[in-house]
Amino acid sequence: MNKNNYKRLTPTQRIEIATNMEQRHNTGQKVVDIAEKFQVTTRHCYKLEEKHQRSPSMEEEHRTGRPQKVSDRMVRRIVREVKKNPFATSLKLLKEVNIGMTENSQIKPSTIRAYTIKKGLDAIGLLLSLSFQKTALIKG
Repeated sequence: MNKNNYKRLTPTQRIEIATNMEQRHNTGQKVVDIAEKFQVTTRHCYKLEEKHQRSPSMEEEHRTGRPQKVSDRMVRRIVREVKKNPFATSLKLLKEVNIGMTENSQIKPSTIRAYTIKKGLDAIGLLLSLSFQKTALIKG
C-alpha cells in the first residue's frame, strides 16, 4: 500500500470494511485481502472494525483538540484597538488590550499580530507597523 496515494474512504466503504472484518472468521477472508481490496493498511482495517463495534453507524466522533487561545470578546477588543490606532506597534496595542485583564488571561504581542492577520485587518488597510531596528552599516 502506497501511503502517497491516500484517498479518504466514503462512509459506505468504511462500513463495508468493518462488516467484512467482523465476518472474516465465517467467510475465511484474510485481513490482508480486505486491506488490498480497499487499498488501505491492515491497521486501518482493525481500527475500522473497533469503531464499528463502538458505533455501528460509523458516524464521525467529536474530537477534542486544543482550546481557543483567545475568546471572541478578546478578538473584538483587539480589532477595536487596531482600528483606533492602525499604526501602533503590537507592544502599544498589547498594553491597551491587556488593561484590566487578569494575569492568566493576558495575551502576548505575537497573538495580536497573528489575529490581526487572521481577521484580515491587513486587507482593509489596517496593518500593524512593526518597529525594526536598523543594523549599523559601520561597526565602531
